[in-house]
Amino acid sequence: MSKFCPECGQSVKANEKICQSCGADLKKTGKKSSEPAKRISSMKEDDLTRKTGSFIWTVIGFLFPLVGLILFLVWQRENPAASLSAGKGALLGVIFYVVMFSFLATAAMFQGPGNGAIFSPTSL
Repeated sequence: MSKFCPECGQSVKANEKICQSCGADLKKTGKKSSEPAKRISSMKEDDLTRKTGSFIWTVIGFLFPLVGLILFLVWQRENPAASLSAGKGALLGVIFYVVMFSFLATAAMFQGPGNGAIFSPTSL
């Protein structure tokens, strides 16, 4: 019969004295539980989703790169998954906006004669 660590909920061998996953002293707690730790099972769903990151932070970072960068910097320690999502969105947003600006600026330069274009194929 296997038992579980009371700290992290990982399965441990019956003769182990220290949890290989978290380093908890198994002989000190003296609990032989056949179910994972109550602490793990009682975690709220909000805690789990908060720690996994969210697609919404990527979208917000993409649409508003400055906000994404600020969230990335502020959340690095307390919520690293959401921080990474916001940072990815900000980076993708900046790249997208630079490419679009370059494309539109190039198209405006070669708009055509008589339309206020800076360069036209006939003037070169």
